[in-house]
Amino acid sequence: MGADRLYGQAGDDTIGGGAGDDMLFGGNGADILSGGPGNDLLEGGAGNDRLAGSFDHDTVRGGLGDDRIGGGPGRDLLDGGEGNDELGGGEADDTVLGGAGDDFLAGGGRNDLLDGGTGNDTLNAGAGHDRLIGGEGADIFVFNDFTAGERDVIVDFQFGEDRIRLTGIEGQGPTGRFPALDIQDTDAGAVLRYAGHEILLEDVAASSLSRDDFIFL
Repeated sequence: MGADRLYGQAGDDTIGGGAGDDMLFGGNGADILSGGPGNDLLEGGAGNDRLAGSFDHDTVRGGLGDDRIGGGPGRDLLDGGEGNDELGGGEADDTVLGGAGDDFLAGGGRNDLLDGGTGNDTLNAGAGHDRLIGGEGADIFVFNDFTAGERDVIVDFQFGEDRIRLTGIEGQGPTGRFPALDIQDTDAGAVLRYAGHEILLEDVAASSLSRDDFIFL
């Protein structure tokens, strides 16, 4: 119990913070860090780490290596750092940063900010009103569900490089599904509407979009 400061060594460490506002540092090696209840700081360091903020509002940084990072139910800041990382925000308004590398980012169930950073990243918006930034590289923006009244924003869609993956669009094949999308120009950019759900592509003209910009599943 209490606010702990725990350090790993040069090896594969398993560290749990328990209750309280803890600071956990993995160091070198493939470490497993779990914050537990409280507003925790977790830093994986070098190595392929598994980090879980668990409860409350956590800051979790992967550092070097290919890390797997989960925020939990609080409002979390997740930063993959260098490497090909997997990051999941959980059920709150999270900020998820991929950093350098080919990362997978998932926002979870609320209003999240996802920033892929450099590399060929995959950004999964999830439920809520999310803001997605692919960054440098060929990125894929994933929308698996469409909920009436929700609105997501893609800040930096790049033609010929980035793509939008949509699941559950009615129609036969890509040529039949693309016309099912209602895409209109607004002052802010092109807005894609389907089943009452909106996706804004900032500074993009609707006429510039074609079925080649989409992946339909």
